[in-house]
Amino acid sequence: MKIHPAHLFVAASITVSPFAYGQTIPNPSFEEPAVPAEEAFMTPVSPGYAELIPAIQWAFGMPAGICRQNLAYAEQLQAPDGAQVAFIQGDPSTDTGDFPVKSIMGVDVTGLEPGKRYEISWQQTGRATDLGRCAISATLTASNFPSIVLFGREPVETKGAWTSKGAEFLAPADTLRLNIQHAIVEPGNPDPGSESTLFDDFQIKAVD
Repeated sequence: MKIHPAHLFVAASITVSPFAYGQTIPNPSFEEPAVPAEEAFMTPVSPGYAELIPAIQWAFGMPAGICRQNLAYAEQLQAPDGAQVAFIQGDPSTDTGDFPVKSIMGVDVTGLEPGKRYEISWQQTGRATDLGRCAISATLTASNFPSIVLFGREPVETKGAWTSKGAEFLAPADTLRLNIQHAIVEPGNPDPGSESTLFDDFQIKAVD
């Protein structure tokens, strides 16, 4: 039996979809790589820190990294999803200036449909033993588009108990860079000790 060439064209065109989207946040619960139970990994390397192993596909700057639940910077905490969490940190006794940024983490959010609304969310808490002087800013950026501010210099209100953070946005491009900055609300505070914010279970979904 002969098949007309036009029929071949129709059959092939059905299988090709240049407009398929599937929004993704890679490694959303920081389970890769697996961290040995006795260690926390921080970056950059310096005395007292472990070796430089950030979460796969995430970028970390200044004191930041991943650790296992109930250990290191996640003491007294169970991870909301999986067994590992991310943390970013600062030290009030060494901060100077107006709301200095002490650490940052970021990841590419991909598979977005430009012009469509999405909600991004995650679980967040302050370290249980901290005094509660942390704040975060969260932005989405893409080349040639204005930055989208999800949260701006917002204090971390919980310690040792997870709380859900979420915000909606209109996607201007198919890939956006999510950056979360951590800072100390009271720069120059003489009280010793670092302040840490922990994160887990990042999610993104389209808004109907």
